[in-house]
Amino acid sequence: MLIPARYNIHEELYSYFHVPQYPLILVSQASGDKKFYVGLNGTEYLETVAVQSKTEGYKIDYRVYLSGSDSATAELQGAMVFWDEIKPFIRAYVTTEKIRVEQNGTQPYVQIVNFTDSTSFRYWTQVDSIKTVQLKEATEPQLSFDPFSEEPYVDAMTLTLTDSTQVIAGYPCTLARLYFGKDVEYQIWYVKDLPRLYFGKHDFLKKIPGLPLKITANTKKTDFGFGIMATSVEKLEIDTTLFDVPEEAPESTDVPDNAYLESLPYPDLIPVSEGGWVGYCDRDMNVIIEPQFYQAEFFETDFSFQITNVNNRDIVRFGSDDYAWVVTMDEKRYRIDKKGNLAYHYNEADFKSDAPFISLDESDGFKVTGIDKTTLFQIMNDSLSIVDPAFYAITKSDTLPPKGTSSSLPDMLIRCYLSRESVPLSTFRDEKTQLEGLKHWDTGQIVIEPKYTMIDMLFNRNLKQAWYPLFHAFSPSDNTSFYVGLDGTEYIIRPEE
Repeated sequence: MLIPARYNIHEELYSYFHVPQYPLILVSQASGDKKFYVGLNGTEYLETVAVQSKTEGYKIDYRVYLSGSDSATAELQGAMVFWDEIKPFIRAYVTTEKIRVEQNGTQPYVQIVNFTDSTSFRYWTQVDSIKTVQLKEATEPQLSFDPFSEEPYVDAMTLTLTDSTQVIAGYPCTLARLYFGKDVEYQIWYVKDLPRLYFGKHDFLKKIPGLPLKITANTKKTDFGFGIMATSVEKLEIDTTLFDVPEEAPESTDVPDNAYLESLPYPDLIPVSEGGWVGYCDRDMNVIIEPQFYQAEFFETDFSFQITNVNNRDIVRFGSDDYAWVVTMDEKRYRIDKKGNLAYHYNEADFKSDAPFISLDESDGFKVTGIDKTTLFQIMNDSLSIVDPAFYAITKSDTLPPKGTSSSLPDMLIRCYLSRESVPLSTFRDEKTQLEGLKHWDTGQIVIEPKYTMIDMLFNRNLKQAWYPLFHAFSPSDNTSFYVGLDGTEYIIRPEE
C-alpha cells in the first residue's frame, strides 16, 4: 500500500484527466476539513503547498470528423474511433476570460489565450509532456491559408448566422456559415451564451457568438467535409494553474538520441556545386569528379531502363546505380559512370512510350533484397524475381498478367516501393526571417537552423527507391541551391576569401 487509508481523498493529480499531472493527492484528515497534498511517496505537504484556486468553466473534448458519401471516407472515420478511445484529438478548457487548448497529434501543443490582455501563447511539448521545448507569443492567433504567410484572412470571410439547430454532446447548437471565396465554406455549430473558443488557425471562430462544438470545412466541388466535433462538454471548476504560461525549458544536459541521423547511409558520391557547375564529392567534401556539369543527379537505379520498357536491350545496364544522369554544358542529357565518363546519350527512341507502369508496395510475404542489373527487375527474398509467377501469388495482385510457363515478359514497367520507417524530422519556418530549418517532430529539437529559403528532403519519400540523409536547399546568401547533410555539411565549394 503506497498511501495509508487515513485520508479523505479529494483529487488525484496523477490521473490522466488532470493536466498537468503530478505525483500528488489532495487530501484532508478524517477528523478535519483542512486540505493538503500528499506525495505518492507518503510525504505530507501541510504548509508548503497551497490549495489551488478554481474558476468556473467548461471542458470540451473533440474528435476528428469526416463526412462524405464514398466508402473510403466511412472507413477512415471508423479508423479514427481507435484514436478517440486513447485520447481526444483536441481538449479545450474555456472560461469567460481565458482559453486553454491541448492539441494531440504528431506535434502536440498547448495554446493559452487571455481575453483580458489580448495575448496568446502556444508551446510545444516533448512526447512525455514534461518539458516545454518551444514557446510562441502572439497578440492573437492568426488564420492563414498560405503556409508561408502570417497574414490573417478573417476579414475576407463572410459570416451568415442561421436558425438551423442540431444537438451535439447534449447541447442545442445553432449553425453559422463562413464563406471564404466562392468554393470554401466553414460550417460552425455553436452554443449560444457560452464562452467563445478559438485557437491556432481557427482564428475565424472569433466571429462566432458562442462556443463552437462542431467545425467542418467543405468545398462545392465535392461532398467531402473535414473538421472536428465535440464528444463531451462538462461544466466544472477548473484549476487556474492550467492557464499559466510555462517558462522556456532549460538546456538539457541529457545526450540527445540522434541515432536516427545515422540510420540512412550517405551515398558514395554526392553532387557538389562550385561557381554554377556541378560535380561529385564524397561525404567529407573530397572532390571525386570535378564540377563540369550544368545539372547532376545521384547514382541510382532508373527503372525506365527495365528490359520490358526498352527497344534496345543493350542499354539496360545504364539504368543501374553505377550510373547517374547529368546535363552537360551544351544541354545534352547523359548517363555517366563513377569516373565521370559519358556512357549513354539519351535517345527517346530507345524507350517504349506506351508501356503501362505498375507500382506495388512491399507486403508481409516478401521484401526487396536487390536488383538484377541485367533486367533491372527487383529481387524478392534473395531469390524471387518480381516477374516470377510466385511473386503474383504472394502479392495477390490481379493487375499483373501471370508469366506462367511462357518465356515472354510482361510488356510494362514494374516497380515495388520499399517499406521504411520514417526519419522523425520535418521542416519549420522562422516567423521573423521566414527561412526554413529542420526539427524533430516529437521533441522539437532543432537539427538544422532556419537559414534556407526552401528545403526539399531526400528522405521520407515513399515513391523514391533511395533515401539519403540529405536535403536540397536554396540559400539566400549564396543565391543558389545545393545539397546539405543532416550533420549540417553544405555541399558547395565557395571561393576563398
